[in-house]
Order: sequence, then C-alpha cells, then structure tokens
Amino acid sequence: MNHFPFDRLVDVLDGLGSPASLAEDRFLILDIDLLRDLRMSERRKMLKRARSELQRRTIQERIDEIAEAFDNEDHSLVEVLSNAFPSDLLNFGVLTEPQKKRWLAKAELAAVGLSDQFVTGDPYIYFIGGDDGRVKIGYTIDLRARLSSLQTGSSRKLMVLLTFPGEREREIELHRQFDSDRLHGEWFAVSPAIKDFMDSCKSDMESPKIATELFG
Repeated sequence: MNHFPFDRLVDVLDGLGSPASLAEDRFLILDIDLLRDLRMSERRKMLKRARSELQRRTIQERIDEIAEAFDNEDHSLVEVLSNAFPSDLLNFGVLTEPQKKRWLAKAELAAVGLSDQFVTGDPYIYFIGGDDGRVKIGYTIDLRARLSSLQTGSSRKLMVLLTFPGEREREIELHRQFDSDRLHGEWFAVSPAIKDFMDSCKSDMESPKIATELFG
C-alpha cells in the first residue's frame, strides 16, 4: 500500500474516458490490473481516491485554459470559456456545493489574471484601479462580474490590484482604516498608506506587483 502507483492508476482512469463517463466501480475494481494485488476494500478506497484526483485534474485543466487565454490577451476566448465553466461543472455531479463554489471562484480569478492566487471559495475583498491614482476597495462574491461592471462605467482600463478572502465586515474596516484617503463612496486615493498595505501582501499574491507597476 505504501508503494502503490497511485499516479499510474489515475492515468489509467484518464485513458478510459472523462470522469463522468467512467464505468461503475464494481466493474473497474475487477478490470484494472493495478488493483489486482489489493484487498477488495483497498481497491474501493484507491479507486475512489483516483476518481477524485482525476476529477480535480480535469477541472483544473479548464481553469488553466481560461488563464492561458487571459495571458494571450484573447479576451473573447476568456469570456467564452468563463461562461461555459459553470455548465462544465454540471458534468461532475458528485461535487458538493462548497466545492462548486471554490471552483467557480478559481475560474473568476483566472479570468482576471490571478489564477495563481489562493482561493478558499469564501467571499473576498478587492482593490480595483487604473492609472489615475484611484482605487476602489470593495467586497464581492463574483470578481469577474464586478470588474466588468466597473469597467463599463470607466473610460480608463481597470484591473484587479489586490484581492483576498474577506467578509463585508473586513471591507468596512478597510474603509475606516483609509477614510482620510477617501475620494467618494468606495473610491480612494492611492496614498502611501494604501500602497504600503498592498505591498505588505505581495509575498503570497501576484496582484500587488501590478499595483507597483501602476503607481510606482
């Protein structure tokens, strides 16, 4: 068991078809040679793990496609893939609601160039701005839609400068923390204090590097 070739088992399943089209466990347990030396209970356990891993890899491939389209500046493809992603998840009927929420959040981040950022599936705080020295500090559960909505009302190119998990209460705290820099509503001047705050997060996030490029 300690030296079981688990990755090979996942590859075997992958070769048999998509996660949604695989045969029932009771057939696979008997047909896959890698499982023959295991007790029946161990076969079931390994097969369940392998199915789960294949599912994860397959969904991650969809996320990677969105991220690649963003990197190639193919915004039409980003939109097509992002809009199709929720339907793609329906092919994985065993996903729990929290798992679906987490994957949707990852897709949203990939669509705005933040595919490497850690995702918990929780609502998160965002810092969105352009090149005019202003930043909007807000809260959302749909980052892609929020950025698109803000961009529609702006003549300047906007981008996500920073985002991290956080509830509405955290948004209110940040608004109070930077109240002296408030311009109107949720828009703030990018002061040294706000720049320092974004820079303090750069060790684990890609987005503050964008902020440094914009605001020097």
